[in-house]
Amino acid sequence: MDKVNILRNEIDLIDKQIAKLFKERFEIVKQLNEEKRRLGKNIEDKEREKQIIEKAKSYIEDEKLQELYLELVNKELELSKRYQAMLK
Repeated sequence: MDKVNILRNEIDLIDKQIAKLFKERFEIVKQLNEEKRRLGKNIEDKEREKQIIEKAKSYIEDEKLQELYLELVNKELELSKRYQAMLK
């Protein structure tokens, strides 16, 4: 197997792990949504979103990768809110 295929296989394995973590994350989002509804809280919490983004910045030092990662985190937040709205 050539180097390109080996690297692609490694990426495929990482993508599979990401999908598993995505599913786990959204199972917890579902539980969180149930608790928010029980407490009469809104889906969106801007202060919490700011905290998540600030924490995320510390996870990656490389500026270019950090910028891309923060885009991913913002998309995650968007999808989380969308999923919670779907659960009503």
